[in-house]
Amino acid sequence: MKHILLILSLVALAAIGYSQVHKTVRESSYILGKETKVEKLLPGAGTLKGNVYILHEKVAIPLAFVDVENGKQVQADKKGYFELELDTGTYNIKISSVGYKDLIIKDFTIKWGKQHYIAVSLAASKGFQKK
Repeated sequence: MKHILLILSLVALAAIGYSQVHKTVRESSYILGKETKVEKLLPGAGTLKGNVYILHEKVAIPLAFVDVENGKQVQADKKGYFELELDTGTYNIKISSVGYKDLIIKDFTIKWGKQHYIAVSLAASKGFQKK
């Protein structure tokens, strides 16, 4: 009788353990060793940081605009620095400032959980003289 109860309890524990493991595997989309595929499935964001300079100089362009094709826009600070968070994906990014030619970066990819840094230089527009 003791042996039967012991065997039944072990079978019950094994069944509970199996159902928990089986349920976890079925509900999870994460497969060990397939991290890159999982990153593409997970919604998330990355950070785009950068500085805007005058072409051929290390002089910052203050208050330049950074426009992303998804409608997000940020303005650089007085030192030309900007930062914005974007969902993972590929974007066209336009950097502009009064008195300078616009710069468009095409197909820039934001990866999940990553910080991306860009340093861009804008050329002066015709007839614009730097003070």
